[in-house]
Amino acid sequence: MIATTTAARIAHDEATAAAFAELSKWTGYRNGLVKGLHRDLGHQPTVRYGSTYRQSVEDTLAEAEAFVARDEATLDRAKGEAMTYHRLNDTLALWAKYGAKVEELTLALAALDAEYTGWTRAFLVTNSNGHVHSSMNCSTCNRNGKATTFAWVTDFSDHDEAQIVAAAGWRACTVCYPTAPVVGMTAKAAKAALPSTIKNDGSIKA
Repeated sequence: MIATTTAARIAHDEATAAAFAELSKWTGYRNGLVKGLHRDLGHQPTVRYGSTYRQSVEDTLAEAEAFVARDEATLDRAKGEAMTYHRLNDTLALWAKYGAKVEELTLALAALDAEYTGWTRAFLVTNSNGHVHSSMNCSTCNRNGKATTFAWVTDFSDHDEAQIVAAAGWRACTVCYPTAPVVGMTAKAAKAALPSTIKNDGSIKA
């Protein structure tokens, strides 16, 4: 259903933010399995104690699947292959479980995105003096190869620049909101003006 009122658009964005957070969580769970696969397959990181491997995720999964496709009777127990076999089986089962959840949430997000008609949104950089941005693609963010972390300020969804600047003060990005003040509102006042769901460190309250 297409949201046509501010209240409905805020509710839509709350649902989208929740789905995105869940997707990030389950994607993290799934990606966290890869290091265990590398370990069980005997892969070595490219740098001692590092977390980067020469083998791609796709190649690692294929190698693990090939290993567990073997006949258990042919495993060399003296070399620990039986234990490796069962560990890889367990990890691949979790990979499939987490992957199904990731696919489910990806489809849910796609459905929500299809209902989005372009109303305004706002995102707060999650640090103690982070700014509010109109998108997560602002030129002042995601620099030097590092992704900026944002909290979605859904209370500001479908609000115009004047409303957001009035509420956020100096915390409104001057690139996203050219009328935002560079100075003039104290940090304490700017924090107090943000929605109650935002903690002082910029993160979202549970």
